[in-house]
Amino acid sequence: MLDLLGAILRAGRWFRVYEHSTQKMRWVKLDAYYPAQNSIVFAEFDGASPLGVRADQFVKDLQQGLSSPTNPDAHTRALIAQLMKAG
Repeated sequence: MLDLLGAILRAGRWFRVYEHSTQKMRWVKLDAYYPAQNSIVFAEFDGASPLGVRADQFVKDLQQGLSSPTNPDAHTRALIAQLMKAG
């Protein structure tokens, strides 16, 4: 499942991410993905207000439709469909 996630998480890609602590949506771009640490870091356009997310929680949020890439291409939509089947 982390292989699929790694393919979805491309540098500079924008996402709609559900922030559980505030129960609000944020539109942020991928800053870094650390699979070995189960960690993803998103940030606003200027790098401000970083948002750290556990990778396994982000997968659940993708599967539930709480989070998603902004304007995904066909390849990314196919990867997310595979991720949903894996869950």
